[in-house]
Amino acid sequence: MMAKITTGSSFGGALDYDRDKNQQNQKIATFLDSCGVDMNYKPDGMPDPDMKAVVRSFEIQAALNLKVSKPVVHIALTFKPEDKPRLTNAYMVKLAKEYMQEMGFTNTQYVIHRHEETRNPHVHITINRVDNEGKRISDSNELRRNAAVCKAITLREGLTWGDSKVISQAKVNDKAERFRYDIAKTVYQCLQKSSTLTQFQQETARLGIETTLKLSESSGKVIGITFTAKDSEGKEHVFKGSKLGKELTAGAVLKSLGQEKLLDKSAKPELSLHEQEKAALKQTLFSCIANIKDIRDLPKETARFGIETHFKTNPNTGKIQGVTFTYKNANGQVQSIKGSAIDRQLSARNIVKMIENGVPMDKAAGGGDFSSKFFPAEDVKESVPERSSASVQDVALTAGEMLLGGIFSGGGSKREEDEEIGKKKDRGISY
Repeated sequence: MMAKITTGSSFGGALDYDRDKNQQNQKIATFLDSCGVDMNYKPDGMPDPDMKAVVRSFEIQAALNLKVSKPVVHIALTFKPEDKPRLTNAYMVKLAKEYMQEMGFTNTQYVIHRHEETRNPHVHITINRVDNEGKRISDSNELRRNAAVCKAITLREGLTWGDSKVISQAKVNDKAERFRYDIAKTVYQCLQKSSTLTQFQQETARLGIETTLKLSESSGKVIGITFTAKDSEGKEHVFKGSKLGKELTAGAVLKSLGQEKLLDKSAKPELSLHEQEKAALKQTLFSCIANIKDIRDLPKETARFGIETHFKTNPNTGKIQGVTFTYKNANGQVQSIKGSAIDRQLSARNIVKMIENGVPMDKAAGGGDFSSKFFPAEDVKESVPERSSASVQDVALTAGEMLLGGIFSGGGSKREEDEEIGKKKDRGISY
């Protein structure tokens, strides 16, 4: 199932489209359901409402909140031809109502029509964004929520997967992504058929998918779930439940089976190796910053943990523009990353501010087990050249002097920059 959402200001235009006819003037729309509107049925009693009355109903409610300039929400729910035998009018109304409920289109007016002019069965829903109490129904993250809701309903109902724009355009040749979707669909269908955890594991195993629960060493309760399956080429793939969808996390699976008591609710989400490494890098750098009083001491301090610090400077002014950190990752590969990409507080400018004002307590707490695991401290006095005592005495500046003196690119006028550079050259400073 896929949903296309459009918005507008004319209920008459939306409903005219829903009630349209084909080029042979044949009726292609069938009225299915409505809520909160004046249908004003024709005298013969047939369920063919007076659209003028419906439009008036929508407009009267929209007038309760004139701040909403586009009260019309029009949604086209489209299904694959393979599902047509299942898609009775009653079933499509059920799916449309579930979609509206999960998208937050509640306590408001709507009309549903079914169209038959294409191979793909579909319904059109016209909704009032102004609800029955005159409140505006939020459209926050609507596109993202739309994708999630369509995916959840497709899995839950066992519908045929459609090729979304993401797959059909960007990932048409991505077999791995399609395989992941197929596994997600199969696992969810197994979950719907199962009433116990054992039955669920047996159902997935019958279809070639091994379901494995990860248990906490301390509590012995469930803290994660993975699904293992082989593709058509015999290559084995392991998927965390969270990578298949929020409906297939350990917590969601156990809740669906009524066995939440098996879940370790105190367990924190397990971090991947890459996430552990990034967390360790971040906290190690904050700890290094907390131990220095001059930004020029940062390379020496980070070198103790196997991290090289490189400052980017403006070739014309010599001013610091950024900072990059280089280290060997868990796979032994050399990795370089900008400070701001690790954390906004690790940009060159913010580092100077922290040196002057102190590192926030939550940042300076250290990286726990991750820091010592990935970046153990080393004695590198011999590998980092010392500045002479004379040079330290002559050129050392506090972080505040560096910041206020315009050492960073973009600080002060061109004339002030030139004068500042001249002063530094006289004092033997080079940046």
